[in-house]
Amino acid sequence: MTQLDKNKTYTLYEFLLYVKEEERAELYEGIPVFMAPASHEHEGIIANLIGEFIHALKGSKCQVYGSNLQVILPFKDDRKGKMM
Repeated sequence: MTQLDKNKTYTLYEFLLYVKEEERAELYEGIPVFMAPASHEHEGIIANLIGEFIHALKGSKCQVYGSNLQVILPFKDDRKGKMM
């Protein structure tokens, strides 16, 4: 388990520094949120969708990825008027 305390807030840098790669976790408003692994049924649905997307996008420049990809979305903090 990670060293992160779910009762404290963290910066994105701290979160990425301490969360383990194999953990399913998100950072929501500075608070780490840990998730349970997906069910067998869920993963079956994801596999079928990925197959459909790959087939539909064949020949395009688009790429299809699974659900366990780390993504960092920049957002504008309207209270501070800057990108976070």
